[in-house]
Amino acid sequence: MVETFGVGREEYDAGIRKGPVPRAYLAAAIRIADSSGIVDLLAQWDAEQRKSKAGKKALIPFRALVVLYLLNMQLGLGVTYSELARSLAHSFTAEHFALLGIRSSEGDVQTWYSRISETTYRLIALMNPRPTPLRKILDAKEFRELQAWMKTPSQTKLNERNQDRLDEFCNRMVEASLRFLPTDLWGRYKGNIAIDATKAHIRGKKNSASKKGARANPDPYSGRYMRQGSHGGKGAKTDVAAYELETAVMIWNKPGETTLFPSLVSAISCHDPGKYVGHAAQLMRRHKALGFDRFEVAADRAYNGENVSTFHFPAAALGVDLVIDYKKTELGRKANFEDLILVDGNWYVKWMPPGLINVSKEIVAAESKRSDATGILYRAEHPRELKTLLPSERKIAAKQERHAERDIVELRELVPSFEERIKMREPYRMIPKGVRDKDGFQRFMYPPIAKMVAKPPVPPTRTTITIPPVLPVNEKAASGGKVNRKPRTELSKKTKPAPPPIKFSQRYPYKTEVWRRRYGMRNLVEASNSLLKSPLHGDIEKQQKRSGRGYAATYLALAFAVVASNLRRIFTFFVEEAERSSTSEKQKRERRRKDEFGKPLARTSSETADLET
Repeated sequence: MVETFGVGREEYDAGIRKGPVPRAYLAAAIRIADSSGIVDLLAQWDAEQRKSKAGKKALIPFRALVVLYLLNMQLGLGVTYSELARSLAHSFTAEHFALLGIRSSEGDVQTWYSRISETTYRLIALMNPRPTPLRKILDAKEFRELQAWMKTPSQTKLNERNQDRLDEFCNRMVEASLRFLPTDLWGRYKGNIAIDATKAHIRGKKNSASKKGARANPDPYSGRYMRQGSHGGKGAKTDVAAYELETAVMIWNKPGETTLFPSLVSAISCHDPGKYVGHAAQLMRRHKALGFDRFEVAADRAYNGENVSTFHFPAAALGVDLVIDYKKTELGRKANFEDLILVDGNWYVKWMPPGLINVSKEIVAAESKRSDATGILYRAEHPRELKTLLPSERKIAAKQERHAERDIVELRELVPSFEERIKMREPYRMIPKGVRDKDGFQRFMYPPIAKMVAKPPVPPTRTTITIPPVLPVNEKAASGGKVNRKPRTELSKKTKPAPPPIKFSQRYPYKTEVWRRRYGMRNLVEASNSLLKSPLHGDIEKQQKRSGRGYAATYLALAFAVVASNLRRIFTFFVEEAERSSTSEKQKRERRRKDEFGKPLARTSSETADLET
């Protein structure tokens, strides 16, 4: 604690209380600003924008502003201009002002409010990819003119540059927070991550789902969030005005390693709800740049639904092993290659029994049937319109209940059968030889035929085979069969070709115990996103705790929240580690046998040797 934060546990924890600026939080904020390199970046960008060096220096330097944002976020006070102004007016001393390079220490809350807001506007202007009006709600004509201006070549180029700047700025701060983790703890971590997004509400009404017409929010490009599907709102009353924060979160090296290191956010991005395509690849690239060669990425079905060019191929090029789930339409056999078949993300020999090929589809059908039956029984136990049902309708409802109870009993008996059939696939599964190369090619060894129940009509004459990420022409032709279908090169533009094998490939056999445990670690990113909604970790769903409208202001506030959350997670890990060590030492030292005064007897030399062993 002292080495990392400069204070002990009690003083760090006391920082959340009112009073003078907590030394630990201020020191952490300064360290983030200075070690991240963002101060030099801002100076460079500001110099590029200025026409000359003339003019009076800013009262609040960018470095001081960033430190102030990080400080207030750690305190759980929020980053509204009012709260930031109160911190400067009431908690800062002359020493603090000098430390941050703020040239004046005079001013009331209203004065500091104006100074902070003006400096924040200047900061955002250096890296704002959406320089839209934010002080009025645009009508249809004004929005149409704005869209035309944003699409001009010069403005498009500028917006792309500023998006890169904003991503770089926010992620440099996040990476600086990772360096607070001591070297020995960081060395325990092997690089696995899980990726997911969470919503961040914004102030104001939700814009129309249409890309045309008048706006309803001062932020004209803000999106709508809905709970279902890909989260891109389509016009429902339950939609909310929001952006989405995309996070890559450190997960365990293997299931159950809960005490080796804290689960921190390693990379972030921000986008409109449902517009997640390409962001996972961006986060994986940033994570790899932290110094990892090969690592696993756990992601849900939404990411697997991306085009192979935006998710699967970038993952292969980065040396990533995916742990993914599938839609029900993606289960079963998805491709053939010579004497092999691709089933649920893994390659098997084609003579694997049909009953094993389609077991995953049966599992999904059974789960759907069980869900329907559970719903029927739940409605029966919580009747709302029972009094209004006719006698004939009551008979039908009673019959449905009996069938539902029977279905649940039958499905419960089928579960062991499903699990056993999943295990029975293993002798037919191709054995990876080495790792997938950056172009997506993977070499496999044939499994021992002696361990198979079903034998091949003609045993393979080779021991290994290399499988490309995209099959030539089509699947049947690749396996030597005659087909009537045209090759991909001759397909109509309206014909959707079958996805290439790399879209479904993953490291672990689907629905096996090892896959369930590995995929289950994706819950750590869910827990992380939930944590970001608590007061001391950013409170990102409370738009009242941050000022500034627009995409850039929201992205920056979310980045500050993630940094504060990472620091709080490291602190919590230190506390839990100390408690574990204390408990272990206590258990090691005390004995059940005690003397007449109630004190534990000293250990014998043999017992001490056993403990050390």
